Amino acid sequence: MDADAQSLERRLIEHQEQQQQNGSSDAEASSLIKLDNGDVLYMREVNRLLVLICLLRQDNFEKHGLIDYNFQCFKEAVTEVFEFSRKRNTQQQ
Repeated sequence: MDADAQSLERRLIEHQEQQQQNGSSDAEASSLIKLDNGDVLYMREVNRLLVLICLLRQDNFEKHGLIDYNFQCFKEAVTEVFEFSRKRNTQQQ
């Protein structure tokens, strides 16, 4: 394993440990794949039926706080859409 891959793996482990320390009660799946061109394919679970897959430059993956914030905003918005749709379907029946 080259130094870049080890560094990336170390950052992913740190990122996962931070999520656990923040008391995230929801067990969210995540995956990280380093591509040959240096980009990173990052996957995180939104809910049990949906995942978000991002293609990032490796240096941008270091911005954990910004990535987590944007993911949380996306997750909340998608959840609102699903809830609105569910309520609307329930009312129409």
